[in-house]
Amino acid sequence: MQIKSVSNNLYLNSAYEGKKIKDGKKESKIDSFELSDQARELSSKMDSQKLADIKQKIESNFYNSDEVISKISQKIYNVLKKS
Repeated sequence: MQIKSVSNNLYLNSAYEGKKIKDGKKESKIDSFELSDQARELSSKMDSQKLADIKQKIESNFYNSDEVISKISQKIYNVLKKS
């Protein structure tokens, strides 16, 4: 099984809001999101160096590599197979 992309909203509530704002004559949508209480709790417990490492990996597209995606999809498969 191969998964070619991973969503970045694993710990986000579905608080997408398609708000329209007037920009001269055009209307454009802005996106917003809200962290879940669980995500906030996790982030408060993590040390700042670990968070900086994760941020650097996100910015360098580390998590978008085939190797990482394959490992994640295999772990998801194993969890679902047990249920």
